Amino acid sequence: MAEEPQGRVYNRNGKPLSQVEVETMIGNDIELLEKATNAYEAALEREAHTVARYKRDYASAFLNAAGAKYIKEATADLECDTQLTERLVVEAEVKALREHLWTIRTRLEGLRSLNANIRVQV
Repeated sequence: MAEEPQGRVYNRNGKPLSQVEVETMIGNDIELLEKATNAYEAALEREAHTVARYKRDYASAFLNAAGAKYIKEATADLECDTQLTERLVVEAEVKALREHLWTIRTRLEGLRSLNANIRVQV
């Protein structure tokens, strides 16, 4: 008996996926891509607001502090710790959503190729 090729990703109990199943998966991923794109847009807006708030508060704290430049910077850093944390958290969320979008797009490309292969075989 011939050995099965290694790395078969789209198998169900030893049976390859049908064209209908692949097309359903493509439709699901397109819907997921739309939702992820909307979430990415919302995260970008949150990022813009948190960056603007941080920069405004930092500038204000810097200008209100007395002393040499390094003292003013340290004072502003301490006063804007919460805003900086919010900014970094939102930036991380944006990066994670961007990766999620790339994952969905990559999976869609794979499914499209698989669907084309199935069409040729049928």
